[in-house]
Amino acid sequence: SPEPARCDGDESVPSQLPRMLGLTELDGCPMLVRRLAPQEDKLNLTRLQPADLDPLAVYLGGLLGRAHRRGATVPVTAAWSFRERERLIEKAIVLAGIHESAYLAWCRSGVA
Repeated sequence: SPEPARCDGDESVPSQLPRMLGLTELDGCPMLVRRLAPQEDKLNLTRLQPADLDPLAVYLGGLLGRAHRRGATVPVTAAWSFRERERLIEKAIVLAGIHESAYLAWCRSGVA
Protein backbone atom coordinates (compact mmCIF):
# COMPACT_ATOMS: atom_id res chain seq x y z
CA SER A 1 0.00 0.00 0.00
CA PRO A 2 1.21 3.55 -0.67
CA GLU A 3 2.91 5.48 2.10
CA PRO A 4 1.03 8.41 3.60
CA ALA A 5 1.93 11.85 2.27
CA ARG A 6 4.68 13.71 4.08
CA CYS A 7 4.79 17.43 4.67
CA ASP A 8 8.10 18.92 3.59
CA GLY A 9 9.27 22.43 4.32
CA ASP A 10 7.92 25.10 6.62
CA GLU A 11 4.53 24.16 8.05
CA SER A 12 3.89 27.48 9.76
CA VAL A 13 0.53 29.13 9.12
CA PRO A 14 0.46 32.89 8.54
CA SER A 15 -1.79 34.83 10.90
CA GLN A 16 -3.06 37.15 8.17
CA LEU A 17 -3.76 35.91 4.66
CA PRO A 18 -4.15 38.09 1.60
CA ARG A 19 -7.69 38.54 0.32
CA MET A 20 -9.10 35.57 -1.65
CA LEU A 21 -6.65 33.09 -0.10
CA GLY A 22 -7.46 30.43 2.44
CA LEU A 23 -6.01 27.53 4.37
CA THR A 24 -6.97 23.88 4.29
CA GLU A 25 -5.39 20.55 5.09
CA LEU A 26 -4.76 17.66 2.72
CA ASP A 27 -3.49 14.34 4.09
CA GLY A 28 -2.43 16.14 7.25
CA CYS A 29 -0.41 18.78 5.39
CA PRO A 30 -1.43 22.43 5.61
CA MET A 31 -2.17 23.90 2.18
CA LEU A 32 -2.67 27.44 0.94
CA VAL A 33 -5.62 27.66 -1.46
CA ARG A 34 -6.98 30.38 -3.71
CA ARG A 35 -10.25 31.14 -5.37
CA LEU A 36 -10.43 29.99 -8.97
CA ALA A 37 -10.33 32.60 -11.71
CA PRO A 38 -13.52 32.91 -13.81
CA GLN A 39 -11.97 30.95 -16.67
CA GLU A 40 -11.06 28.11 -14.29
CA ASP A 41 -14.31 27.53 -12.41
CA LYS A 42 -16.76 26.91 -15.23
CA LEU A 43 -18.26 23.57 -16.13
CA ASN A 44 -18.61 22.73 -19.81
CA LEU A 45 -21.92 20.89 -19.63
CA THR A 46 -21.87 20.24 -23.39
CA ARG A 47 -19.06 17.74 -22.82
CA LEU A 48 -21.09 15.66 -20.35
CA GLN A 49 -23.34 12.79 -21.20
CA PRO A 50 -27.03 13.40 -20.37
CA ALA A 51 -26.87 10.55 -17.82
CA ASP A 52 -24.15 12.46 -15.93
CA LEU A 53 -26.20 15.64 -15.40
CA ASP A 54 -28.39 14.41 -12.53
CA PRO A 55 -25.47 13.04 -10.47
CA LEU A 56 -23.59 16.29 -11.11
CA ALA A 57 -26.57 18.35 -9.91
CA VAL A 58 -26.77 16.22 -6.75
CA TYR A 59 -23.04 16.68 -6.12
CA LEU A 60 -23.06 20.45 -6.72
CA GLY A 61 -26.22 20.83 -4.63
CA GLY A 62 -24.49 19.02 -1.78
CA LEU A 63 -21.48 21.34 -2.03
CA LEU A 64 -23.73 24.38 -2.00
CA GLY A 65 -25.74 23.05 0.93
CA ARG A 66 -22.63 22.38 3.00
CA ALA A 67 -21.27 25.86 2.23
CA HIS A 68 -24.53 27.45 3.34
CA ARG A 69 -24.64 25.32 6.48
CA ARG A 70 -21.11 26.44 7.41
CA GLY A 71 -22.18 30.06 6.97
CA ALA A 72 -25.38 29.72 8.98
CA THR A 73 -25.59 31.80 12.14
CA VAL A 74 -28.32 29.62 13.66
CA PRO A 75 -28.00 25.82 13.52
CA VAL A 76 -30.72 23.97 11.62
CA THR A 77 -32.58 21.65 13.96
CA ALA A 78 -35.23 20.18 11.66
CA ALA A 79 -35.63 19.24 8.01
CA TRP A 80 -37.49 21.69 5.80
CA SER A 81 -41.22 21.19 5.57
CA PHE A 82 -42.99 20.50 2.29
CA ARG A 83 -44.26 24.10 2.26
CA GLU A 84 -40.75 25.50 2.84
CA ARG A 85 -39.40 23.44 -0.06
CA GLU A 86 -42.25 24.60 -2.29
CA ARG A 87 -41.55 28.26 -1.42
CA LEU A 88 -37.87 27.75 -2.21
CA ILE A 89 -38.69 26.29 -5.63
CA GLU A 90 -41.12 29.15 -6.36
CA LYS A 91 -38.45 31.72 -5.49
CA ALA A 92 -35.83 29.87 -7.57
CA ILE A 93 -38.15 29.99 -10.60
CA VAL A 94 -38.69 33.74 -10.15
CA LEU A 95 -34.95 34.31 -9.72
CA ALA A 96 -34.17 32.25 -12.85
CA GLY A 97 -36.65 34.39 -14.80
CA ILE A 98 -35.07 37.61 -13.57
CA HIS A 99 -31.62 36.31 -14.48
CA GLU A 100 -32.75 35.27 -17.96
CA SER A 101 -34.45 38.60 -18.67
CA ALA A 102 -31.42 40.56 -17.45
CA TYR A 103 -29.14 38.45 -19.63
CA LEU A 104 -31.33 38.95 -22.70
CA ALA A 105 -31.49 42.72 -22.10
CA TRP A 106 -27.70 42.77 -21.78
CA CYS A 107 -27.32 40.83 -25.04
CA ARG A 108 -29.71 43.22 -26.78
CA SER A 109 -27.76 46.25 -25.53
CA GLY A 110 -24.85 45.34 -27.78
CA VAL A 111 -22.37 45.13 -24.90
CA ALA A 112 -21.99 41.38 -25.39
